[in-house]
Amino acid sequence: GVGAGGAPGEAEARAEDVAKVVRGGHGFAFELYSRLAAEREGNLFLSPSSIRTALAMTWAGARGRTAQQMADVLRLDLPPEQVHAALAKLVADLNDPATDDEGKPYYELAVANALWGQAGYPFHEDFIRLLGHRYAAGLEQVDFLKAPEAARRTINRWVEEQTRQRIRELIPEGVIDDETRLVLTNAIYFLGGWTHTFNERATRPDTFHLPDGTATRVPMMRQTQRLRYMEDEHVRMLELPYQGGELSMLVLLPRQGEGNPGEALRALQRRLDGEALERWTGALRPRQVEVKLPRFSFTSELRLDEVLQAMGMEDAFIFRRADFTGIASIEELFIDAVLHKAFVKVDEEGTEAAAATAVVIATRAAMDPPTAFHADRPFMFLIRHDESGEILFMGHVTEPEEE
Repeated sequence: GVGAGGAPGEAEARAEDVAKVVRGGHGFAFELYSRLAAEREGNLFLSPSSIRTALAMTWAGARGRTAQQMADVLRLDLPPEQVHAALAKLVADLNDPATDDEGKPYYELAVANALWGQAGYPFHEDFIRLLGHRYAAGLEQVDFLKAPEAARRTINRWVEEQTRQRIRELIPEGVIDDETRLVLTNAIYFLGGWTHTFNERATRPDTFHLPDGTATRVPMMRQTQRLRYMEDEHVRMLELPYQGGELSMLVLLPRQGEGNPGEALRALQRRLDGEALERWTGALRPRQVEVKLPRFSFTSELRLDEVLQAMGMEDAFIFRRADFTGIASIEELFIDAVLHKAFVKVDEEGTEAAAATAVVIATRAAMDPPTAFHADRPFMFLIRHDESGEILFMGHVTEPEEE
């Protein structure tokens, strides 16, 4: 894709660099997720991939201790040029979905990141060039000084367009004012149909156990299918592939241990890190599975300033301590807000599916009775790009709701 190849004389990203950046991304994703999960009740959904890519773009303009803190939190442990090349390659791969015989993409995936800065600033050309070249995204100029509200609307409109109107009002009123100099936005959109769709006629109300142990009734989708599955003493994990074979959803169901379903979920969240994920995905094996999965759709709205500071990215948010001299030298810049909003819809057809059809006709030899995988209590889920391992989205459902 555009921007991935690099200028003449610049190395294409090495496969091992991309792998290293992805592995670092897992560390960032799980730490961010576990901190957010610990302080929030209810369902949670976010895109660690989008947040990290956008922050890496900001990091391109950071210097000194600010840059070091950002690199540590984002787990970017390669020289900057190699990091940007690897992330560019990753984004190019994600934006290049598998196609069917007629050349139609199996799924839609769009990653959108941008930085918004005060008009009239003498931004450093090499910073602008790097963002344009590696991320196909420039720094957008708006007038926070004279028209902060218009700037806010401009940014929100851009995000809406990038996410097919799914994410509205990313930046709420009052966040931007005439002292704002730099705003970071990120948005991601995914639309994919299941390889094995659920028959809508099979969906019916069933019991779901809430975190506190009480029960409720929710629309539960069901199918029996040959799918990749694993279990150990802590977790049962199921892989639900999307059409095209490049993306899948991993559903992680805590084992019914001590305590209520909420405590079981928290125990699983504590256990999940990059190593655990690698071990568990490595143990996935095909088997006949009787699946029950609730339909759900919800939006999470996150303000990430505090959690990123708690993770160690302190200086970037503090006036006079932040060093963004790689962006501009005229005035001392700092990050004023990092806002993230994510929407998910899972139904019989797929994930945020407008329209998709799959007719799978198959026959199989007689086999053992299917393994039951009933997501009838709080569970975690991840949507990942299988080839690279990049975690595009992750979250958990404590109570299935439909927007």
